[in-house]
Amino acid sequence: MGLQLDERQHHQLGHAIADRVDHIGGNNHRQCLDVIVRAAAVETGAVELLYETTPGATMSVALDEDGWQERFGNDDSPALGHIEAQLSVYGDIGNVPDRFTEVWFRELHRQVTQGQETFTVHTPIGAQERVLPRGQYKETANEVRTRSGRRYLYAPVIDTQPEMARLVDALNSDEFHQGSAILQATYAHWAIAHIHPFADGNGRVARAVASMFLLAGDGVPFLVFADRKFPYFQALEAMDRGDLQRGLMYFENRCFDAMAWLIELLDANESPKGEDLASELRALLEQSNTPIESRDDAAHRVLRAIASALKSAGTQTEEFAGSVIVRDGHDRFVPERGYRYIEGDKISAEIKLLRGQQLTNSFSHIDFAIVTNVGVAMRREAQVEVHLSMATDSRHAVVVRSNAPVANIYLRLEDISPNLSASADIRIDTFASRVFAWTLAKLVEEARSLLLEHGRARLEIEPPVAASGDTEA
Repeated sequence: MGLQLDERQHHQLGHAIADRVDHIGGNNHRQCLDVIVRAAAVETGAVELLYETTPGATMSVALDEDGWQERFGNDDSPALGHIEAQLSVYGDIGNVPDRFTEVWFRELHRQVTQGQETFTVHTPIGAQERVLPRGQYKETANEVRTRSGRRYLYAPVIDTQPEMARLVDALNSDEFHQGSAILQATYAHWAIAHIHPFADGNGRVARAVASMFLLAGDGVPFLVFADRKFPYFQALEAMDRGDLQRGLMYFENRCFDAMAWLIELLDANESPKGEDLASELRALLEQSNTPIESRDDAAHRVLRAIASALKSAGTQTEEFAGSVIVRDGHDRFVPERGYRYIEGDKISAEIKLLRGQQLTNSFSHIDFAIVTNVGVAMRREAQVEVHLSMATDSRHAVVVRSNAPVANIYLRLEDISPNLSASADIRIDTFASRVFAWTLAKLVEEARSLLLEHGRARLEIEPPVAASGDTEA
C-alpha cells in the first residue's frame, strides 16, 4: 500500500478557507496569513534553541506589535538578529523557483543564517565556537546524538555536494512536480535534514523549504512550535528508519493545524473586537444622566405602589381594617401566556466565570456570563464545552465547542498534555475572544432595543468625552 493522505479533511479545510477569502477579500486574507507566517519565522529559531520564546512573545512578533523586540532582549541581543533574518526569508518564501539549483540552496542558507556569526562544535576537549561559513557546504563532518543516546552521522563531507546534486535533480523531476504540496514538503525537508549539507542552520533551511512548498500548494507555512518539537524529531527519526507514513502524517497534521488556525483568524478578523463592543455598550448605557431601569425594576415599582395603596386603603377604611393581605411573592399566580415572573434580585456589575460542577469522563463545561448595572441591569450568557474523544486512535483528542457562532477547535493529545502547547494556547485565546465579543454584542443589541423601547435612543452614539463637569444632553 502506498503513502496515505487524508484527502477529505484537506478538501474541507481548503474549501472553508476559499469561502472565507471570497467573502472578506484578499487583503484581509493576506493580513491573517502574515500572522501565521511570522509565527513560523519566530518558532523556527526557537526549535534550534537559538533563543527562547513564549506564546505571548511569538504572537507579539506575529502581529507586528510595537516594541516586540523588547521581549527578546536589548538591541544587541543575538535573538533579534536571528528573528530578523528569519522574518526576511519567510516574507519572500512563497514562490517556488522554476528550477532548483545548488546555488539556490546555498543562498537560502546564507539568508536564513544572516544573523548568526558562529556555531558550536563539540570536540573531545570541549565545546568550541567557530565562524559559520554562511552559504557554503560543510567542511567538517557533523553528527547528532539522538534522544536515546545513539550517534547519528549525516552525509560525509565528500558526499555532500553529490547528494545535494541528486536532491536538486529530484526536485526538478516531473514525478516530484506531480506530488501534493504536503508530500513535496515532507520529502524535501527530510532530504535536507538527512544530508545536513551545512555546518549549522540545516533545520532552518529545511523548514523554510517545507514552508515554501506548503505556501505554494496549500496557502500556509510549515509551522512547528518549539514547545512541541519532540514529536517533530520523532517524525524525522521515523523516516530515517523507513517509516515514511508516520513522517508524512506529521507534516500533514502541521499543515492541517495551520489551515485551521488560518480559518480561525479569518473568522476573528470579521468579528467585532471585544474592546470596541465594550466601548459601544458603555456609550449606549451612559448616554442619559437618568439611569435606565429594566422592565423588572419598573414592574416592581408598580407592585410596590399597589401594595402601598392596598395597605393604605385597608387602614383608612374602618370596615376593612386589618383584613388586607399583600402577597410577598412566595405564593405566585400562574402568569398568563406570553408573560413571566418578575425577577426578584438585582444583578451586580461584574463579569463572572462559573465552572460547571458536574464532571464526567466524557465532558465538562463552562458557563460564562456578562452582567452589568451601568444604567440598566442586564445579563447575557454563553456556554463552552470540552468534549473528549472516546477513541484512543482518533486524530484529535478533544474538541472545544460553544453555543456562540464560533468555529470549533480540534486539539491533539500532544497539544494538551502534559501542558497546553503554544499552538493550543494561541488558538484558545482567539476562540475565547470571539465568545466574549459575541456575548458583548448580544448585550449591545439588548441595550439598543431597551433604549428604543424607552424612547431614549439616539440615531448615532458617540463615546463619552471626559470633561470637568457633566452636562445633560
